[in-house]
Amino acid sequence: MWAYNVSITSELYFKVNQYLSDEIPLFEFEDWFYANLGELVGLPPSNELVLAGEIQLGLSELGNEDITEGQFRKNLAMVQHNETYIISGTPSITSVSAGVGTSGTIVTGDNLSDDSIILVPNP
Repeated sequence: MWAYNVSITSELYFKVNQYLSDEIPLFEFEDWFYANLGELVGLPPSNELVLAGEIQLGLSELGNEDITEGQFRKNLAMVQHNETYIISGTPSITSVSAGVGTSGTIVTGDNLSDDSIILVPNP
């Protein structure tokens, strides 16, 4: 069982927002991120873990000059606003359309109660 650290996840979103709104420069964001990386990678499967992984990848690509800082910012903003559903076990996935302007993917899995489904919106 993971010990979920709410303060590090809150701080992660806070720092991402500070960086994206130009309140802190890249070097300050990067320093904070790497100083807290050990705690971030210890998070349980979650949106925050996905975000931390994407930040680590983006900073690596940025350091290798594979992407520009503008591309890093754009990618980070997209990942931050994306909802990722982490489901253990073998999920059953079905694409659906659920009415006017609503479509998505229904995900059911072993760890959900018998009546539970998740509708993941299509982009």
